[in-house]
Amino acid sequence: LDLLFDLGFAFHGVASAVVADRTMSGYGPLARELGSLAFVVSPLELEDVCDLAERHLKQAAREPADVCQRIWNELPWG
Repeated sequence: LDLLFDLGFAFHGVASAVVADRTMSGYGPLARELGSLAFVVSPLELEDVCDLAERHLKQAAREPADVCQRIWNELPWG
């Protein structure tokens, strides 16, 4: 949980998913509050995490690396 907090504080927009033991299932809401997109305690849920990661990576690949171009693309008239 400390790592989730530190990542969110140090890197704005970071995406994370937590894979934990079933005994930690009560920490799911806290992990989500700290910025985790998913909290998984069952192997059956891993496919959902993989789908989430794939969607995130596709989105990241579409964003231009140039900061000026990214800002321009987000302007209403861009």
